[in-house]
Formats: sequence, structure tokens, C-alpha cells
Amino acid sequence: MCGWLNRRRRRRGREDGITMVAVLVALTIILVVVLGSLAYLSSSTKYSRYEQDNDLALAAAQSGISELLSRLRTNPDYLTNVYDTRADPKSYCNSPGVGGPISEGDHFRVDCEWPDSTDINWASVSGDASAGAQKYHLVITDFVAMAESLEVVSTGKSQNVVRSVKARLARASSPMFLYLSDYELVDPTDYTAYPIGTGATWATCGQNWQVGDDDTGDLGYAWEIKAGDKPARYYVDKNGFLHRCSQPAFERWDTLEGPVHSNDTIKSNGATFSGEFSSANEDCRNLVVPGDSSTYDNCIDGTATFSGSGPFYQSRQLVQKTPDSNLIGAQGCQYQGPTRIVFNGDGTMTVWSKLTTAEMWKQPQLDLSDAEIGDKLNKCGAIDALQSDVGATVDIPNNDIIYVRQVWADSLSAAQKALLGSTVASRYVDGRLPLGSYTGCAPSATCLGYQIEAAMEQDKRKYENGNLWLDGEARGVVTVYADHTIVITGDLLTEDNNTDLLGLMAGGSIEVYNPVLVTYGTAATGTDYIWTDPTPGERANASTWGSWPRNIPGTDNDGQSGLVVRIEAAMIAGTGSFRLQNWKIGGDLGTIEVYGSIAQHFRGVVAWEEALVLGEAPTLLSGYRKHYIYNTNLTTSRPLLFAPLTNGVWEIWWQEKVEPSEAVQP
Repeated sequence: MCGWLNRRRRRRGREDGITMVAVLVALTIILVVVLGSLAYLSSSTKYSRYEQDNDLALAAAQSGISELLSRLRTNPDYLTNVYDTRADPKSYCNSPGVGGPISEGDHFRVDCEWPDSTDINWASVSGDASAGAQKYHLVITDFVAMAESLEVVSTGKSQNVVRSVKARLARASSPMFLYLSDYELVDPTDYTAYPIGTGATWATCGQNWQVGDDDTGDLGYAWEIKAGDKPARYYVDKNGFLHRCSQPAFERWDTLEGPVHSNDTIKSNGATFSGEFSSANEDCRNLVVPGDSSTYDNCIDGTATFSGSGPFYQSRQLVQKTPDSNLIGAQGCQYQGPTRIVFNGDGTMTVWSKLTTAEMWKQPQLDLSDAEIGDKLNKCGAIDALQSDVGATVDIPNNDIIYVRQVWADSLSAAQKALLGSTVASRYVDGRLPLGSYTGCAPSATCLGYQIEAAMEQDKRKYENGNLWLDGEARGVVTVYADHTIVITGDLLTEDNNTDLLGLMAGGSIEVYNPVLVTYGTAATGTDYIWTDPTPGERANASTWGSWPRNIPGTDNDGQSGLVVRIEAAMIAGTGSFRLQNWKIGGDLGTIEVYGSIAQHFRGVVAWEEALVLGEAPTLLSGYRKHYIYNTNLTTSRPLLFAPLTNGVWEIWWQEKVEPSEAVQP
């Protein structure tokens, strides 16, 4: 018995040892889990703190951009007078969030006279100056005063975490849009839509209603007419018949690649808009649901293909009418009267300007000395050369302006003055343009008739007005301004789309050349003769002039039909439109490709299309298909003379997160 008890006790002793080991293992596991949990909780807390500071730092960076934007909107001179206003605590130079080591490369470092040893300045978001408060630091890396555009890097800080955001800020101007129109109503001066001799249609379809930049009288937008706020747009012809004022549409073959805006309602029959699309149509504000295509017809009249979330409301964007008169001084090159310019592709241009004289440079407002006038004639063309059939070849005034102005009457000779107010003779541009056989003679037994371009019959084509015929390949940065009309007579290109920038601004319209000749005859009245005007039917059936090349010699589409005419420019038609001359004549001309931007007061027509069978889609009968492509360089560069929109404000045009510089690392 005792042996059995002893054996049993020995077994129990062995089991007690195993239990002890198990307990120790369990305690170790629990300890590891507890320590691991504590480590995880500590790490999680640190990560959560880091994430929180990361978000706060980004928010602080955004606050810096918002603060700068607010100051720009409040004070137009906030950056243009940074040095002169250094004593102002609200000036950029004295902002608490700017200034730092020279390595930051701030655009205003020299103007602000910051010493190289200046520490990084941080502005508190909330006014809390404690070490852990949210703060931001600003560096303006680029500023273009003429374009009112800047690039800024804003760095936010929370605890020891820094995050940076780069943004482009600019004041809205027409080149911010690929296509911008005030009225989607055919230009009332378009003689193809409203032929000469059919009644004063131009007066009742817009021209006489324009009374200023901000108020156009009773001329209503389509959405105002629909709401009953303005009368419908009709006119009565000379025979007493009622007609609706013309409103063209974008068609299914038209493509616009870039931001589009109209203060009116755009009509579309299946066009493609691959970019932002906005309208001042009030229904766009209240009834369009992003992404819901069934609501898009509240913003556009008809059908279209949109990218992104579809059309949206944007307030009226008023097209610039004429440049600021203070900007039109003695800089650049000036010509007067009918002028033709060809950009030669090598940095030079050839200019014909029959009515430009040395006396023109003596206008009191130019205030030039004789020596300065001599310098202008050397740079812009000797008078004898400008008035010759060969023309004057000079350098394009890079980073400057070319003006074609209304004639200063006191600068002309007696013979030149005698021509004022008469129809432009063909030899008075460059010996070839405009086309026709008019010589300035009076109707007589020996002067029985002549031919002239239909476009030249308009009053604004008289000698005293500034009209320009233009084509070629430009180099550099230049703006071409004409008091009245610019006629693009062929491809208009820039040598390098990345560095060259061409701006076109017309006080009236910008037209694509499509010359049509009309014939005037004579009739005897006793012993005298008078001109017989062509009838509207004769004008409508006039022949095209097929020998004038639409394209630059040497390009692969030179003189060919059915191909592309390309225009690389930012354009403003101040009181008129961008349009094709005689758009009902010439047949299918191919595609007009604009690489840049178009801003126009009225809608210009570049094609004639009609449904040949009732109920079917329209067919292109004559003119060009449209392919408009936005030059994204215009978001950062604005051509000279191109002022902000009348109601344009500073906006954020794009922004992105970037890596903070070494200068702002904690």
C-alpha cells in the first residue's frame, strides 16, 4: 500500500511541474499580447496624429491661397505695386507669410528687399501664435502683370508636418475660354445673312440696340425671350414681311476642344464639346443636374455630346470691346488706312500701307521727337516702301503691338484726301488686294463699269477706317490690332506654339477670306451716267474668285479645296464676330481649324447648312466645318492689349499638391 501511495505521489509531482510551465507560457503570451497592444496603440496614436497634422497642413496651405486670392480681389494693385506700397501692412512685401532664404526664388524678392538671412516667415491661420498652430508660407514663383496671372506655392504647417500646394491664379479674360460669345445672334453687319438692298435688317437685329458694355437695351438673350422678359428678335424687310433674326447652330461635324461659354443660349445639332461648357442661361443655374443628360436642354438649345459632368451655369462674361486707350501710345508699329501684312516665317513681316505717312507719327498724342519718328520709320517701314507694290519688309515687333488705325486726315496729301469716303480701289492695299477692277473713276462713256469684292461695299471698308489683310507665319509674342476689320487671307501660324503667341483684336469683326466679286454697270441719264447697283439676286449669285490661294505657299494644303485652313491665335472681335466672308458661296471648303481662342460680341457664321429633305439632318452646302482647339498656354499668358473681362475677377485656374522645398522643412 505504501508503495502504491509513493508511486502516486511521484506522478502528481511530475504533473505539478508541467502545470507550472504552462502557467509561465500563458503569462508570457499574455505579456507579449499586452505589450504588442500597447505598442500598436502607441503607433496608431502617432499615425493618427500624423494624419491629423497632414490634413491640417494641407488645409493651412489652402488657407494661404485663399488669403492671397482675397487680397487680389480686394486690391487690384496688391501685386503691381508691391514695392511702392511696402509701408502698407497689407502689401505683399509685408505679409507675415512671405519672405525667406534666397533659395526659395520668390518673384518679388528683389522688389521687397528681403535680406538673404531672413528666416522663413509663417502666417498663422487662426491668429494663434503658439508653436503647434496651423500656419502657412507663400512664395510667388511667377507673375505676369500684363496678363494678370501668377503662380504661387503655398506651404501649410501643423506641428512638424509641412505640405505644399502649387496654384495658378489669374483674372478672367477672354483667352481663358476657347469660345466666348455675348449673343448667339448672327452679326447684324453680316451682308450674307442680311443682303444689301433687302431692308434695314441690321438695325433691328442688334446693331441699333447696343448702347454699352453692360446694357444692350431691348436686345434680349434667347433665355430672356423664353421667359418673357425681352421681346422676340424679328425684323420687317422693305416689303413689309416679318422675319426671325438669324441664329446659327453648331452642327454634328463641329468639334470644340476646350472651355466654352456664351451669355446667350447656344444652338447645337449634335456638336461635340470636349471641355467645360457654361452658359448665363438662368435655367442652367436652377434646372441642370450634373451628370443627368435629360436636364441639359435647360442649358443648350438642341443636342450635343459633352465630356465631364455636362453644362453648368456661369454668370455673364462680357467681351472686351476695344483696348484701353491709354495702352495705345507710340509703342510698337502703327499704320493707317487699308493695310496688308504677311508674316514671313523668319521673324520678319512685309507690310503694304498706301495711306501711312511720316506725318501720321506727328500726332500730338504720340508726342514723338523727329529723331524718334525717324527711328519708327526705320523699324516699321520707310514710307516709300510701304506705299510701293513691293512693300516694306521689317522685323516683327516682338513683345509689342502692331496697330492699324483709322486715318488721321491731317496726315494725308490733297490727292489722298480726295479718296476718303470712296470705295477702296484694288491698288490701295498691296496691288492685289482687295480683288476687282475698280480704279476710282466716275461713271462716264469711258468708265462703264467695274468689279469689286462684295465685302468692300460696307461703309467700314472706306479709306479712312483701319482695315487689315493678314496671313503668314509669325515668330515671337505680338498683338495685331485693327480699328475696324481684320481679314485673314490664308493660314495664320506661329513658328513655335510653346513660345510664340499671336493675338488678334478688331474693333469690328475678324473675317476669313472668301472673296466674291459683284459687278457694277452704268446707265445713261441724258448726258450723264450713273452706276447701276447689282440687285440682291445678282449679289447672291456672284461668282467666287478661284485664283486667290487660301493657304501659305509651300504648305501641303496650298490652294487645295476640302482640306484645312489653320489659324493659331487668340482672337477678339469687339463689336462684331469671327466669320467667313460670303459663307453661302464656294461649296464645301473643308475644315477651319483654330488653335487658340475666339471671343466675339455676336455669333459669326462660317458655314451654310440646310436639311435637303424635311426631317433629315442638315447637310453642309458651303463653308467650313469647325475644329476649335484651346491653346492651354493661354491660361498663363495673355496677349498684349487683351484686358480682363469687364466683370472678370481673380480665380484659381488650377492647383496641385507638390513636394515642399528644402527651405520650409521643419
